[in-house]
Amino acid sequence: VAVQLLYEASRPDPTAKRPLFTDFAPRLLVTHPSEVKIAHAPLLTLLTELMEAADEAGVLRTTINAKRVAAMTMQTVMFIAQSSGGNDDATVHPITAEEVWDFCSRGFVA
Repeated sequence: VAVQLLYEASRPDPTAKRPLFTDFAPRLLVTHPSEVKIAHAPLLTLLTELMEAADEAGVLRTTINAKRVAAMTMQTVMFIAQSSGGNDDATVHPITAEEVWDFCSRGFVA
């Protein structure tokens, strides 16, 4: 649920008349990295706690570092959610929150 909510919150509003966050976000990462890290800290903490709970429940591989996996999950979800705005098939038929969760939770190995 947390990944799906993050995905939906990160999607651009097609009716909004403002610059795309996808244009602005990379500049922020370069010009204000410490501020971006501070802004993401509460979300990273939440996702880390969820990963730790999953680890304690025995559903993660034993080699998993909860904080690193939480960070990769957060970055993956936000990047995919913000990657829209063109006329290609990926934009016309965007990746869904469910697909992102399936990828993050299972990867691509059969």
